[in-house]
Amino acid sequence: MLKVLARPMLSAVFMTSAWETLKDPAPLAKHAEPMIERYRKVLPEWVPTDAMTLVRVDACLKLGAGLLLAAGRMPKVAAFVLAADLVPTTLVGHRVWESGDPEERAHFLKNVAVLGGLLASI
Repeated sequence: MLKVLARPMLSAVFMTSAWETLKDPAPLAKHAEPMIERYRKVLPEWVPTDAMTLVRVDACLKLGAGLLLAAGRMPKVAAFVLAADLVPTTLVGHRVWESGDPEERAHFLKNVAVLGGLLASI
């Protein structure tokens, strides 16, 4: 019974942020562009290298996996996909070792906690 309640709660953060990103991807694409530029040469050829496309693809991935997790359909696969996506998102988006910003640190730690919840549900 707890898993039935916990899955939608855990996936809500992914689905809401993905939906907001799909509505307006420009701010996140602007934030991601420097990191994409840094790693553009090592990305496989099949990976799009423009920030807007990558941000949209990432949002679709999070929305789809979040919906699957919330519905209890392939929950272990969905949790794994979300966990695998959360690691680079956190490392790129919340670089606490560079900023020292307490708010950034809180977001980083929140992502680590969510990652723990996803790993526990696999």
